[in-house]
Amino acid sequence: VDEIAYCYSEDKSTYAVNKNGNRRLLDYSLDTVQEMLNPHLFFRISRSYIVSINAIENISKHLGTRLRLQLTPHTDDEVVVSRSRTSDFMEWLDKN
Repeated sequence: VDEIAYCYSEDKSTYAVNKNGNRRLLDYSLDTVQEMLNPHLFFRISRSYIVSINAIENISKHLGTRLRLQLTPHTDDEVVVSRSRTSDFMEWLDKN
């Protein structure tokens, strides 16, 4: 778990990406993975992504109240905090 940078869901499969950028297919749904991870270190930013606080490299404003994250290791996807989770995400960051 200490090596996980983020987890994401794609085409009905769930993946974990470690700090070195290695991707591993998981046998669990993103909902199940979320329950398994420490909520102080990981946050579900959208239906598709759970990120580690240690993987967040940069945060920038995106359409309206949404936020765009740049993660390490980098991803080709645009990683955006959903509108409904932006407020909770900011509170989570403040606590950490």
